[in-house]
Amino acid sequence: MLFVDRKRLSIPEQSCLNDNDRVWLERVSRRCMFYIPPVFHVAHVNSRALLFHWRVMAALLRLCSQEVRDNFLAERFD
Repeated sequence: MLFVDRKRLSIPEQSCLNDNDRVWLERVSRRCMFYIPPVFHVAHVNSRALLFHWRVMAALLRLCSQEVRDNFLAERFD
């Protein structure tokens, strides 16, 4: 069983998605059979598809240790 501790991601409340992002998130949600909310909220992640969005990823990385961040970046830019 997995337990999750809720943390604030420090994404500004007024953050919004552009139309291309919304279309892409809906496409990912359909393909992965995720719930599609009426409105995607970046500040209050309300869809698993939002975990692929760069702003959410950056906020999650900020919560990680420096070692985890370094490993993530090393994989991306090797």
